[in-house]
Amino acid sequence: MSQQQVEEILHDKYLPFTEGELKEHFVEKMQGDTSNLSRHTDYFKNSIGRYRQFDGVNALATGDVKTVRQIEKDERFWTVAALMTMYHSHSDIRDTGFIQMLAGAFGPTPPLASFSSWEECLAGDVQLYFEPNLPSPPCYREWLQQNLDHPIPYVREGAQNKKGENRANLEGATNVDALLINASNGFAVLIEAKVLSDISCQVSYDIKRNQIARNLDVMLHSDDTMTSPLNKRSPGNSLFMLLTPQTFKDNPHARFYGYKFREYATDPRALANDLPHRGIEELEGLGRRMVGELGGLERD
Repeated sequence: MSQQQVEEILHDKYLPFTEGELKEHFVEKMQGDTSNLSRHTDYFKNSIGRYRQFDGVNALATGDVKTVRQIEKDERFWTVAALMTMYHSHSDIRDTGFIQMLAGAFGPTPPLASFSSWEECLAGDVQLYFEPNLPSPPCYREWLQQNLDHPIPYVREGAQNKKGENRANLEGATNVDALLINASNGFAVLIEAKVLSDISCQVSYDIKRNQIARNLDVMLHSDDTMTSPLNKRSPGNSLFMLLTPQTFKDNPHARFYGYKFREYATDPRALANDLPHRGIEELEGLGRRMVGELGGLERD
């Protein structure tokens, strides 16, 4: 029997896949980075282990209910289970599912000059990865080095090297929740998922940089030194999708991202204000490559 045949699924409801199947969707697997690969999978296994303490036990009798039942509101589980279910379907069903998802978000045709249909976007070697690191654009790191503006003294001091100059590496890579990428043509969808949480509204050294702006910024940057197929992604053929529960699609202003998302999608000047290292000409039309409405993501 093969390893996949003898492996048990991780959880019949919240992650109905084997550990081996899950591992295939992390870049660290193809890099041979076993320590970081284990860090990813251990997160899911440990959370499932805690949840099994709750199974069959009255919630009031369970110690830390919020910790034990974290899986029920964990956006990482929601995202992984939903997208892996689509990806591991029969090829015809998989393609239909992704086409329906993309068409429901962006419209019947892709908002990209290179493609005339979603079928064309998805034709080829389509891969799905969770939590890949996309490098911070050099243009932003250079801008931040020259324009650091932070009110807290110890943060300003921490940004400096031994010469008292601001360091050039004040922002690291951005960890996107999921990336759907076609290595054959460079098409990609960056996916950010939220269940109850809101977007973060600052990073360590830039108090004005929010999570959506950061995702869009890395989407516009390419790096051919990255591990394949990440180095095949075309910034001009990339889309950004935000997945949220239906209630926040119906009531977008209940969250900060509801304001920022729609502002960016309709006014490139608003995005230029939050990405001052990029010219407005570069950001014209970017709103069409963000999902037109906040995407609904539901579980029973």
